[in-house]
Amino acid sequence: MAAHSRIDSRAAPPQNLKCYATTDDPNRIVCYRVSQRPVHRDGQIAFVPFLVQVPTPANPPPVQVVDRLPET
Repeated sequence: MAAHSRIDSRAAPPQNLKCYATTDDPNRIVCYRVSQRPVHRDGQIAFVPFLVQVPTPANPPPVQVVDRLPET
């Protein structure tokens, strides 16, 4: 029965990877996966984006330099 409760990851929306560095430490790259959380609003389901910090890949996407890292 446990197999029926598994979520099919292929059905999940595509995950975007965003990478940042700060002006104080431009060589330290921090990457986040953009995910979505379903919430009920006014009787409907809306998907709210949020960030999940992930290990920096060997070839990260273009890095955006910011004053401070985004809050997750």
